[in-house]
This record gives sequence, structure tokens and C-alpha cells, in this order.
Amino acid sequence: MPDFLLRRNKLRDIFLKTSDVALFFDAVSIRYLSGFSGSNAALLVGIDPKDDFLLTDERYTKRAKDEAPDIKIEINRDFFSIIKQEAQKLNFKKVAIDPKLINFSLAEYLQKELNLELVKFKDFLSPLRMIKDDYEIKQIKKEIGRAHV
Repeated sequence: MPDFLLRRNKLRDIFLKTSDVALFFDAVSIRYLSGFSGSNAALLVGIDPKDDFLLTDERYTKRAKDEAPDIKIEINRDFFSIIKQEAQKLNFKKVAIDPKLINFSLAEYLQKELNLELVKFKDFLSPLRMIKDDYEIKQIKKEIGRAHV
């Protein structure tokens, strides 16, 4: 199993220079950073690992607990009220996002309704994904072995 906390810690090294938290709504990034494979989720990566949390709805309660055991899980369909609560609790204003992975109306809502400043990181996870971790290397070798059979 990949070390998802290590991945989130490496991500912190990137965004903490300019932002308070990072926020993801796309399934690929969420799975890479948490292990969760559901189709309806948001992931907040905070200043400290204890501030990280995965938001999803009640359809995915068991899956979230099984697939993302190392992160706080919030089960609630109203993602934006939870994000707003966390923004107040953790006192964050600057949110790192990948502009290619968030739609305009969602970005506008975060800015205007939640009063968050969006800090854009194009291809946000690319520097992390370029360097394969031990789990990814093991999986690649396994697949190469299968291809030669």
C-alpha cells in the first residue's frame, strides 16, 4: 500500500510557501493523496497532517474508512459548509488549487462565497508523480513481469 501521508507531506513542501492549505475535488488527485476511490469527494491538505481531511457522502462511508485509514473523514453532502467551518477553525485564507482540475463556478464560489484566496499551481501534483515511490516501483515491476509471460 502506498504511503499516502508521505505523499501529502511532500505536497506540503510545495504549497506551504504560498498557501495555507491545498484543496482537491478531482478523483485522480484524491486517490493519489489519500487512497480513496469514490467518485464524490473533496480533500483538504492542511499545514499539519492532523488538519488533513477527506469529505464524502454517506454512500462512501465504509469505502472511505477502508481506503483512507490515515486521514480524518467527514461524511456530509454539504462540502462547502464543512470547508467553511474548517477555514474558520484553522484560520486559513489562501488555498492552493490546480486550475486545470477545478471548474470555474466552483473556483468562483470558493472565492466569493467562502472568501478564500485561490493560489494557482498548474500541474500541482506533477513534481510528486514524476518520482515514483517504492509502492509504484513495485507495481511497475510486477506489471513488467506479467507482460513478459
